[in-house]
Amino acid sequence: MKVSFWPEYDRQSVLVIYKGQLQDGAALPATVQMLIPKSSGVASTAAVDPNDQFQYDHAWATHKITPGTDYNVLTYETIYPNFQCELYYYPIGAEQQRNFDFSFKTAMATENLQIEIQKPLKASAFKITPPSNETAIIDGFTYYLYNFKNPKAGQEIGYNISYLKDTFEPSIVE
Repeated sequence: MKVSFWPEYDRQSVLVIYKGQLQDGAALPATVQMLIPKSSGVASTAAVDPNDQFQYDHAWATHKITPGTDYNVLTYETIYPNFQCELYYYPIGAEQQRNFDFSFKTAMATENLQIEIQKPLKASAFKITPPSNETAIIDGFTYYLYNFKNPKAGQEIGYNISYLKDTFEPSIVE
């Protein structure tokens, strides 16, 4: 499972992308479940076919959001072992100094979990707590990476993000 947090990528929010792969031999269709921030809106749910093409129809038709105490639960069926969903989370205010917390909580046990946090373009004084020891630069974006082996269902991981940005223009303008 890979969870990407991209603040101010294409709007004044955080784009959150969940990418997962079922264990080999899993029966299909399979139900996947993710815990999502309560103040988020689901943009898409998809199964990813063997040609890396997103198949939205069945996933979107079966998706359901169940309100929870700390997180809402997103559930849908995937017809392929690979799946992805995207949502927008809205913690960013109107100040030039951005500062927000977010937490990720696993809904299911997994072998490997990677969390990726993207630094917005035009941001300065970017800081993540806890800090990352691993970064990558791809297409001009800096990504801060966190890797976890065998996290259990219900494991919660929290981050604080802060940075300065003197514009509300997103990194990518559609």
